[in-house]
Amino acid sequence: QDGFRRACEILARKKRSQSILSLLWGPPGTGKTESVKQLALESGRDIIVFDASKVLASNWGSSEKLHRGLFRAYKYVTAVTENVPILLLNEADAALSKRLANFEKAIDKSENIISNILLEEMETMNGILIATTNLIDNIDPAFGRRFLYKTQLLNPDAVARTGIWMSGIPELSESEAQNLAEEYTMSGAQISNVVAKRDLAELYYHGDR
Repeated sequence: QDGFRRACEILARKKRSQSILSLLWGPPGTGKTESVKQLALESGRDIIVFDASKVLASNWGSSEKLHRGLFRAYKYVTAVTENVPILLLNEADAALSKRLANFEKAIDKSENIISNILLEEMETMNGILIATTNLIDNIDPAFGRRFLYKTQLLNPDAVARTGIWMSGIPELSESEAQNLAEEYTMSGAQISNVVAKRDLAELYYHGDR
């Protein structure tokens, strides 16, 4: 928290909003959401999840109010909490997609209004917002400029995959883990799924995994 306060002081001197906005992007299964969870765990912060699907409403104007209400609620929580929470926007491309230059339908106009609200709120918020996406090309460049940090997460190389295999299945020897890593170019999430299926196989095959 002391580091965050000092960061805010530096940003304030530069006449910037006192917020850290970061974008994590890369293929599915590379640990974007897990990275945010680990950051929160190490820094003792809570995570407030911004679920874009839950701030959309069918009534005209309601979605706009819900989006503003979300940031007001976050502002309140940061004011009464000693350790500033992380506002997590998963699948950010859904909420931060490119605005339409020409639109005819009311829903298109509403989406553009919501985009403008988000741009305004991101510009003026104080706190920590981390967004994740698999589809960075779908994000409006205006949103891209709001992020102080943009970090690409790649699929693990063979050395990293070896470590993930050994972490998931401690009984593996290093050479066995290396063979798996070289033969199967999986993401960390895919390896995790294999390990979970192996553990469940103990139920299905009478202890033989």
